[in-house]
Amino acid sequence: MNMDINIKSSTIEKALESITGFLAKLAGPATEEIGQLLYDKIRLWRFKNQLDILLKAKDIAERKNITLKEVPYKILVPLLENCSLEGDDEMKDNWASLIVNLADSEKNIQNNIFPHILSQISIGEFHELKHLYQEEFGFKLKSELVYNQSISNEYDIYLEQFPNSVVKSTKIEKIRQEGFDLNLHGYEISNLLRLTLIRQLPPRILVEENRFTGSYGDDYYDEISLEAIYDNDSGFRITDLGSKLIEMTG
Repeated sequence: MNMDINIKSSTIEKALESITGFLAKLAGPATEEIGQLLYDKIRLWRFKNQLDILLKAKDIAERKNITLKEVPYKILVPLLENCSLEGDDEMKDNWASLIVNLADSEKNIQNNIFPHILSQISIGEFHELKHLYQEEFGFKLKSELVYNQSISNEYDIYLEQFPNSVVKSTKIEKIRQEGFDLNLHGYEISNLLRLTLIRQLPPRILVEENRFTGSYGDDYYDEISLEAIYDNDSGFRITDLGSKLIEMTG
């Protein structure tokens, strides 16, 4: 697929325009030259990021012997635009994997949501989301082992990596009700919730009841009250979208 990649950013252009007056006071007649130099450096930096990511993607595709298909412009253009702003080497690997998965001819994935989401999260948020994905994967395996006893032998080695105490119905139910903790700041958690990559479990319900003994020794209950316990540290579970993002970038 032949195309000319326009790496100009309207955001950058607007920013340069906004500082023209400030530069004029600092540089005088050389204002235009300095502004263009700054813009050229930013453009070169973005182009270098794109090249790094595309080279990584090419290496992944060749190493895995993946047959590539054409990616629609609606997906490819914003993908290249967003990835050009990524300077973290580890996140570049994620972008490269995303490109390959979107271009894999054996996969029917035509959705531009993944480039948008990946551009919206930090490396720390990605690490925690990936950890939550691994926790969720282990939880599902253990649930299958405890309740159905039909787990495949291929997961035996994987299961040995987890504490034996977790493979108990009480522990499984605890996770089901309370979820997992996230080692993130509140605003980072809010971002993952905003992008619907995770969900927070509903508040626990505390049931209080008073037991009375009747005249004939029979017990009866009265004054049953329900109270929702809101806990800011209540647990989280990964969503289908969050799981798919990790799979597309791994």
